[in-house]
Amino acid sequence: MRPLGRMLPPMLAVSLPSVAVALDNGLGATPRLAFSTWNFFGTSATEANVHDVAAALERTGLKDIGYDTVNIDAGSIDRD
Repeated sequence: MRPLGRMLPPMLAVSLPSVAVALDNGLGATPRLAFSTWNFFGTSATEANVHDVAAALERTGLKDIGYDTVNIDAGSIDRD
């Protein structure tokens, strides 16, 4: 048998689709949707910025489609 001929059966076994067992309860249907202050403000986010972002998520309808969290991240670098 040629080398490729010996490798083909294991390659086919790995590439065959498998069946996943899961509950159909809606959990995990979408990833967590959130706004991270770091992405827009970097280390300069203020309390007013966070309130404005939360209000904007509600005003624009993003809260209704799952954006229900404002992640406050001011960085983790030790600044002087």
